Amino acid sequence: MQITAAQVAIMRKHSEEAFVRRVVRFIAEQQNLPASEPSLRARCEDLVQRARSFGFETEFEVATFVMSGFTFGMDFDRQEGLPPHQILIDLEIEPQIKAERLSVVLDEFDRR
Repeated sequence: MQITAAQVAIMRKHSEEAFVRRVVRFIAEQQNLPASEPSLRARCEDLVQRARSFGFETEFEVATFVMSGFTFGMDFDRQEGLPPHQILIDLEIEPQIKAERLSVVLDEFDRR
């Protein structure tokens, strides 16, 4: 059996859609928001795409980026004064390490 490029694209699209649904549920639970809110999904989709642009691939990496957006503001990755921005722009750090460091910053912020 051979899978065509079109079939791979369809599977990838469905996989990404399922992932975004999980991210939306996770954020809704963490932020005490209704998961059915359309703006929540749109914000999550935007942050997922931006996470991918930073090389984040795994669910942990992307979800950490998305949670950072909801914690520090949707443009947290563009705000030079925020600690997450410094982590993201460091070209010497692999995406997995960046996500782990973002997670630490999120934990520290939550303890305040």
